[in-house]
Amino acid sequence: MSKNENSVEKIISIFGDLLDSPLPSVTDIWEVAQAKLNSGDLKEANKCYQLNHLLHNSHVPNSSKIGKGVKFAYGGIGLIIHNDCEIRDYAVIGSNVTIGGRARSKYRISEDGKRVYVPLIDKYAYVATGAVILGGVTIGSMSIVGANAVVIQDVPHLSIVAGSPSKIIGKITVDNCLSYKSTFSIFRNVSDGAYVDIVKSIEQSKSL
Repeated sequence: MSKNENSVEKIISIFGDLLDSPLPSVTDIWEVAQAKLNSGDLKEANKCYQLNHLLHNSHVPNSSKIGKGVKFAYGGIGLIIHNDCEIRDYAVIGSNVTIGGRARSKYRISEDGKRVYVPLIDKYAYVATGAVILGGVTIGSMSIVGANAVVIQDVPHLSIVAGSPSKIIGKITVDNCLSYKSTFSIFRNVSDGAYVDIVKSIEQSKSL
């Protein structure tokens, strides 16, 4: 057995049967951390944070806000998320995505009335692999951020952006929304009619 093979075998022996099952995702670990925080066990919550770093090479602070049904591609590999960022329900975030602060950037007003210099990813948004989102920007509901895009300005609801710096290259409308339905995993088992109704409701909501 070579030196490398021996090292690998030793590491495998440490983890043992744990490697026979899928590893917990970033979201799985973050949710356990929240339960630990709610019980007042800060030490164990911090261990969860460290576990995400170890397993997924990701910085996902326990203080970040992650809504229900949020999915991280490939379990959440290579994420960098700011301590104060907010990701709302059913958003999908690709691998190697950065959601961070930016010095002297624009700010947004949080729900509790504070100036916030870190991003908000609104519900149903899709952020593709390698995207970088910086400063107090909002990625609107059911918007798509293209792979490797650099976003430093707000993205309106139902918009498609790409490039560095990003620009709007398309819009999702009632007329074309069915061609984008499969992009949003939460809607894949929803009827076309119900999906179109959700798009209509977002169109009618207040613009960014």
